[in-house]
Formats: sequence, structure tokens, C-alpha cells
Amino acid sequence: MTESKLYFKNLDAIRFIAAMMVFFQHSIVWVFPYFGVQKDSLAESFLDLFTTGVWGVSIFFCLSGFLITYLLISEYEMKGKIALGNFYLRRIFRIWPLYFAIIAIGFVVYPFLRSLGSTHEPLCSNVWYYVTFLSNFDVLHILQYCNGNDVLSQNITWSIAIEEQFYLFWPLLFYVLPKRAWVYAISALVITSVIFRLMHNNEEYTLYFHTMAVLFDLAFGGLMALAIKEWRQVRKFFEGFDNRRYAIWLSFAVLVLFFSKLIFRIPYGAALGRVFTAIIFTLTIAAQAMTQKESIFNLKNFRFADRWGKYTYGIYLIHPVVILSIDSMIKKSGLADKTIPAILFFALLKFAVTLALSKLSYDAFESKFLQLKDKFAAIITHK
Repeated sequence: MTESKLYFKNLDAIRFIAAMMVFFQHSIVWVFPYFGVQKDSLAESFLDLFTTGVWGVSIFFCLSGFLITYLLISEYEMKGKIALGNFYLRRIFRIWPLYFAIIAIGFVVYPFLRSLGSTHEPLCSNVWYYVTFLSNFDVLHILQYCNGNDVLSQNITWSIAIEEQFYLFWPLLFYVLPKRAWVYAISALVITSVIFRLMHNNEEYTLYFHTMAVLFDLAFGGLMALAIKEWRQVRKFFEGFDNRRYAIWLSFAVLVLFFSKLIFRIPYGAALGRVFTAIIFTLTIAAQAMTQKESIFNLKNFRFADRWGKYTYGIYLIHPVVILSIDSMIKKSGLADKTIPAILFFALLKFAVTLALSKLSYDAFESKFLQLKDKFAAIITHK
């Protein structure tokens, strides 16, 4: 099956939900105690379903692996080859402009503003890791050796760095290897990542930030796309997701996520926990991407999320700048108030400003590069 135009109608909403999970992790999780939410309580487990940033990032990784692989295979089916140069140009036009704008803010604007205040201690971050898309290793180093001497507006780039590392080598699998070897190569990477996680089971930061540790999310997303492309039965299964099938699957998925903390109590639970959740996210993405049924569970029905899904790259990169700026203004103005109304007001303010700036970034800045990106596209992927 070849597709010159491709749009998965439910995935914009998934992007928005993932971005919101990261936003909430950075903006409101710390206020839970003010609302009487006790640690390890049922209420906390329920809130975790919407505010666990690591899950949001994992969803992004699984989604990237799925979409990039699906598009690469579709291009191969349509043209008989992968145009590597065009692939890399598309990634550059999509990722680099806003990424380097945020890097400039993090390493030029923020240090300047910081120098005007009372803090003059230099940050531990090394700019060269960020301009070469290796910032996840810098963040890992900072957390291990000078924890606290960093800034969120720089650290947020770690996952973008991993995705760029993935984009660098992933298309080579389809360019160099024969088609019959694709499933073996991807499966080998999935297994290698699991082994790496098991070997570093007791190293929390390594499990979170190291490329090999999170490669499982990306590679398993890719493996699922390959399975859908290569095996008709798999494709038909996901195309048939209706209300009943969704209800059964989502009930199971939510139950597993709700009690996911129990996984950490089993041997090697720290290493395997993310494997289990990434599998759940990938299967859910596949169902949302491929279903041919109208269902109340199709996330395009979540109109607000569907509308704002295309702005999520901006939301993800811009929200730390907004949070940092507003928190600094609150602190300097003496308005810091730990009452519930104040907490809710400032959280909503951060949310509104983040959305506004993300839309402005997309409309006035990113869209110009996206038009260039489309000139090198073998398959059109937007509405």
C-alpha cells in the first residue's frame, strides 16, 4: 500500500496530551500537597495519569518512532528507495529553527538576566553539547555531579537531542539494509535497549536520560509501524478498533498505569517499568492512528487538543521559558503566595502564555520553515 498523502487524524490530540503531561509536571505537581494530596495515595496515583512528565516524553518518543518508520516505509514502497538527503533536510527545517532559538535564550538571554540579579554562580551546562544535539549527556552529567546548578529552559532540550540522534541513524537502516532484514535490525535494537536498561537498573538518571536507555520507546514505535505495514492481520486488528475494543484496551491500560508504581517493587522494576508503559503507549498510538471506525474514544473528538496539537513542539520547548519568566517576576515583585487561588491563577497564566507564544511561534516563525520542509517531502503529512 502506497500513500502520497498521509494524515493520522487522531494523533494531533495525542501530541497535545503528551505536551500537557510535561507542562503539568513542571508547573503544578509541586502544589499537590497544598491540595491535601498525600504521597503514594490513590489521589496521587490518579493525578499521575495526567501529570507524569516522563510518560509524556515517552509518548513523544513512541510516536516519533512510529511515524518516522511508517513514512520511511511508505516512501520506499512508493519510490523504491529512501532519499536520505531530503529526509535530513525535512528534519532540519522542522527541528532546528525553534530549537536553536531556545538554545540562544538559554545560553545568552538567561545568563545575562541572571547576571543582573543577585546570582552570579555559573551554570554547569556546556553549550557545545547543546549545539551538537548531545544535551541529554550534559544533563546526565549535571544531575550526577552538580545537581541543581542548571536551568529548565536548557534541560528541556535533552529529549530533542535524543530524537535528533535517532533521526541521524534510523533512516540508514532502511537505506542500507535489504527489506527482509528490517524486522531483525529493529528487533535487535529493541532487545539491546532492554538489556542496557537491565544492566543499569540502579542508575535512575541513566535510565531516564541516556540514549540507549530510551531507544526502546523509539525502536518499539518503529517496530509497530513495520508490523502494520508488513502484516495485513496486524493492520486489520488496529483498523478495527471500535467502542468495544477501545473500552477493553483502555480499561486495561489505565489500570496498569494507575498501579505502575508497583512495577518498581519487582526485581529490575526500575528498568522494566518504562518498557511496560512504552508498550502501552505504542499500542494506543497504533490504534488511534489506524482505526477506521468512528468511536467516542477517537481523540480527534477532543476538539481543543486536536486543534492545538500542531503547536506542541512550541509548547514543549517554550513552556520552561514561560514558567521561569513568570516565577522570576513573581519572586521579584513579592507576589509569591501559596494560597490555592494564587496557585491556580499563576498556573493558568503560565498555561495561557505558553499557548499564546507557541501559536505565535508557529504562525510567525516555524511555518516559514515548514513550507521549505514540504518541498522535500515524498509524502504530504498534514491536513
